[in-house]
Amino acid sequence: MKKILLILIYLPMICLGQFNRLDASTVANIENTINLHQAAHNWVGMSVGIIMNGEIAYLNGFGLVDKTTEDEATEFSVYRVASNTKSMTSVMILKLAEMGLLSLEDYVQDHVPEYPNDSGKDLIKIKHLLSHTSGVHQYLVCSSGTTVTIDYTARNNYIDSHGNYYDPVSALDIFKDEPLCFSPPGTNFQYTTWGYCLLAAVIENASGSSYQDFFYDNIVCPMKMPMLQIEFQDRVPYPYQVTGYQYTTGASCPSCPTTLSTNSTLHPADISYKMGGGGSIASVIDMALYMKGLVDYVFIDSTSLALMGTSHQPLTSHGYGFKIDSDSLGNTVYRHGGDQTGTSTYLRVSPITKNGVVIMFNTEDVGGRFDLSENLYNHLFSATLSPSPVFSPINYSWNYPSTSTDVNPGIYESNYSISSNGQINSGDFTQFKAKNLVELTNGFHAEQGSFFRARINCD
Repeated sequence: MKKILLILIYLPMICLGQFNRLDASTVANIENTINLHQAAHNWVGMSVGIIMNGEIAYLNGFGLVDKTTEDEATEFSVYRVASNTKSMTSVMILKLAEMGLLSLEDYVQDHVPEYPNDSGKDLIKIKHLLSHTSGVHQYLVCSSGTTVTIDYTARNNYIDSHGNYYDPVSALDIFKDEPLCFSPPGTNFQYTTWGYCLLAAVIENASGSSYQDFFYDNIVCPMKMPMLQIEFQDRVPYPYQVTGYQYTTGASCPSCPTTLSTNSTLHPADISYKMGGGGSIASVIDMALYMKGLVDYVFIDSTSLALMGTSHQPLTSHGYGFKIDSDSLGNTVYRHGGDQTGTSTYLRVSPITKNGVVIMFNTEDVGGRFDLSENLYNHLFSATLSPSPVFSPINYSWNYPSTSTDVNPGIYESNYSISSNGQINSGDFTQFKAKNLVELTNGFHAEQGSFFRARINCD
């Protein structure tokens, strides 16, 4: 029997539309800057989130989330976060260090014995993975010229057997047997998504929790983020999830975006297998709350945040999960971009000014994102922040349609509540985890031989 998917709805009802606390002149400058960028780069849709002085200041959408339906982008539109997920993995590693559950000087095998210890891999420390100095490769790329590949069979087997679960230890099989780009670790730089997937396995083993639960408990739940989560293919499309586009290369219109036609060998539709390095989805609401949580030391303390923003390798400007830069006034800025099938993102935030900008596109490989994010950030130097309205949490509930029968196994989380009248089948592992309420309504039942758990709050 085909299993019915969960549908995410929100309570109470929310009127779609921008959120704004900035003065009219700044808003006009922001919107003019974005419109000029769209004219130059011809993306389909995008959303922007801005914080100022540590407060949510501006949320809005531009263009379309779907060219067929002509639905407009809003602050609620859900995009793939891509590599901006890496900083979240870094935050969780630093959180575990604060908790005394690991040290950044630990060798990876101290926490992930499943990772090979040959050919210099036994010398990789957690700090090397955080700073992209481990030598672990990036997909098919090794800047040193070393030949690397992806174990496509292992990846396809993982995707086929982990529909609603993220198992970072099992996902190691996709890349763990490839040679390092250089050795010993710490002597060079190689940007790597796989290295952050290895950090996800460290998080899972060191925390004694699943990566997904630790992610929810320490990133999503503290800031009441409504939509940030791992993207699982059998739940796609998520509510408000955008249609992804890429640019055509035809002579008649070389910059016209078209619907996606992906390289399924290199980039399959499923991205959950690489969550640690780029498998999440979110709205700009979530990402603005994420920036606020960083600068307000909600996730990690000031010492850890400063360590995150320190360049840890002389050849690069990379800290831990972020590139490190300065704004025009000399304030330290943490920044990072993200590229993935059907999305482009850029995030820029300063722990000094407590100002930040995130932009998310439903068009792949959009140019000029660095400049756009910098220009929007610079507009805040002369901006005025009004005292109201203060941004209020958006409460979401996972509900089941009245015709629901079977529940897909997996972990379901909400920053508000979960309600179900479905059936948990024998042999399935299913967990409901909500901030306020788990409601099992008439018709809900878990069969003998199933494992079902309901949890309330972030504990």
